[in-house]
Amino acid sequence: MTLTTAFTLFGASLIAILPAFARKELGAEVAGFGGLMSSFGIGAALGALTLAAIGQRFPRERVAFAAGIGVGASLLLLGLVHVFAVATVLLMVAGLCMALNAIMTNTILQTGAPDHIRGQVVGLYSFIVIGLAPFGSAQASWVGEQLGPSVAIAAGGAVCLVVALLVSWRMGLFQPAPFQTPMARITGEYPTDPPDASGGGS
Repeated sequence: MTLTTAFTLFGASLIAILPAFARKELGAEVAGFGGLMSSFGIGAALGALTLAAIGQRFPRERVAFAAGIGVGASLLLLGLVHVFAVATVLLMVAGLCMALNAIMTNTILQTGAPDHIRGQVVGLYSFIVIGLAPFGSAQASWVGEQLGPSVAIAAGGAVCLVVALLVSWRMGLFQPAPFQTPMARITGEYPTDPPDASGGGS
């Protein structure tokens, strides 16, 4: 939820500031802006296809947080470049990572929440994603007007990157992955303790 809040306020606001960034920083007109948005959409589509391809081969939490770090890094770099081709590639990466993070976060919340509060959890998630989006657009527009669209995108990316790193560390992303049986990897069950190497039980 913390990661989703940060991305809604400082990451998704990219869409609101992208027209000004394309015109003022990249010198792109309508066709150029369309190309940038297309790159972002292609990246998001690739993210969804990637999830369909990898299935349960990797822990959901690790995929979500790794994608979150990718979102922050790509937005930070996007705010620092002024080359159209490079910006196109970074937007594709940002779209891919945003899709991975959003899909995995939604999946984790719906499968991990207890039955009696699943509705409240999903409702809170929807409120964060939809209800806070206008505030994110407002802050990005204000920063862009005061300091320029590049600064607004780079600052938002920096905030997302720092939050993603802190939450990932707090959730143990940088620790070795716990043991999972082959069936647990397929069904998405919680990790289990590794089997006794000696073959004996307690």
